Amino acid sequence: MNPYDFVRFGRPGPRERAITHDRFQEHSGQFFCRLTARTHLFTSKTQEVPRRSHAELELMRGPDGVPLLPGSSLKGVIRSVAEAVSGSCLTLPQPRRGKVDYRGRPPISYRIPRGFEHCESEKYLCPACRVFGSLSGGNPFLGKVGLEDARPVAEVDVEWLTIETLMAPKPRHQAWYEDPRQRGVMRGRKFYYHRPLGPRTTTEKSRYNKTVEAIKPGAVLEFSVDYTNLTDDELALLVFALVLKPEMCHKVGMGKPVGLGSAKIEVIRWERMDRKDRYRQLGGSVSVLEDEAMATGIERLRTRYHQVYANSQESLSDLRRIWTWDPTMEEDVAYPPKDWFRKNRDAPLEEVP
Repeated sequence: MNPYDFVRFGRPGPRERAITHDRFQEHSGQFFCRLTARTHLFTSKTQEVPRRSHAELELMRGPDGVPLLPGSSLKGVIRSVAEAVSGSCLTLPQPRRGKVDYRGRPPISYRIPRGFEHCESEKYLCPACRVFGSLSGGNPFLGKVGLEDARPVAEVDVEWLTIETLMAPKPRHQAWYEDPRQRGVMRGRKFYYHRPLGPRTTTEKSRYNKTVEAIKPGAVLEFSVDYTNLTDDELALLVFALVLKPEMCHKVGMGKPVGLGSAKIEVIRWERMDRKDRYRQLGGSVSVLEDEAMATGIERLRTRYHQVYANSQESLSDLRRIWTWDPTMEEDVAYPPKDWFRKNRDAPLEEVP
C-alpha cells in the first residue's frame, strides 16, 4: 500500500474577520497534553548534512541533553489537521492566482478548487488562519495558539536506525496528484498512513538514505497548548485537531513515509482563564478541569466541531481512513517497486499494490 493518500478538499469553510488580540471577550486558557509514541519518533537537530555521502542525524535535544519534539513542529501538525477538517485555505506550498506551481523537470501547475485560495487579509480569514495566524497578502495576522516543546516525563530509550530512502514529492506524477474528477485540479491534501509493523529499515548505507537517532515506541512526552481569544467554534476546531477521534493517531516529526512518527495525543489537564479578571486581581481567574469534568468538556467541544463543520465531514472521513491506528494491521505500507512504476506510469493511486 502506498505510504500516503489524499484528503479531499470538500467544501470551503467560512471566511470571517478575525477576533483581534486586544479584545478579552472570548475563550483563553491552556491545555496540558500527553503524547505517547506508537512508532519510533524522530526530529533532527540543526546540523550540517553531507550532500554526497551517507548522513547520520541526531535527535533534537534541549540544553539538558534530553530528547524533545519542538513545539513548532507539533504546531505544524495540528494546524495541518485543522486546515484539512475545516475547509480552510491551502497554505503549503504557497499558491498564486488560484494555482500551485511546482518546480521540477518539467515544472507543473495544479489549479486550486475555488474557495481554498490563501487568505490575504485579517478581515477575511479561513477557520485555521483565524486560529493559527496568516502571513500572506502583506497584512499578517498573529495566531492565537502557541505550543511548547514536548518533553519526556521519564527517561526515554533511543535507537539508531538506517531507514530506507525518503522519496521527494513527485507532483509531476499527475496520475496520483491530479483530481481524477477534474483535469488539472489538485487532488487534495497529502497525509501519510501509519505502519504498525515498524519502520522500514535497511542494512545498506548510501548517500540517498539516512541513519537517524529515534525515540523508541512507548515513550511518553508532555507539552502544553496556550490559546487566547478563541470563539466557541475556533476552540472546538482546536480541540478536535488535538484529540481527533478515539481510533485515530497523529503523524509527527520526520520519516513519515517509512513508518516513523505515529503518536497518540490526549488532553490530561485543562486550565481556563478569564483574561479580564487577570488584570482586575492578582493571579486572575483560573478554573482547572481534570478527570470527568475535563472529559465532559472535551467531548462537548468535539460534538460542537461536528455540528459547526458539518460541511467538512467528507474530508474528515478521508483523514480517519488514513490515520486510524490498527495495531493488528498486517498490510505493508511502502512505495511500489521501480519496476512497477516503469510498467504502470499512468496507473491511478487506487491501483497501487
